[in-house]
Amino acid sequence: MFQGRTILVTDGTGSIGHDFLKPVLTRNHPARVIVFSRDEMQHDMWPADQVHLLAFVIGDVRDRHHVAQAMWGDHSGRRNRNRCYRLAGHRL
Repeated sequence: MFQGRTILVTDGTGSIGHDFLKPVLTRNHPARVIVFSRDEMQHDMWPADQVHLLAFVIGDVRDRHHVAQAMWGDHSGRRNRNRCYRLAGHRL
């Protein structure tokens, strides 16, 4: 399902995000996982053999500009993420 794909996960450093990403990283072999989170203190909690797949983006899901930048990335007008999972508990 995720093999070779780039995935964006909002609030990936929270408990739900961590539980979601564990099997994704170990069993599904994504090309890259972008973890969008406000909490930069938890970025170092990932095992060393998985950290090369992760890219951390600091931002707030309540800020549409931050979310758009994480989603679109290169500003080309094309979405460069294959999947996006919103795990943040904030209402938009």
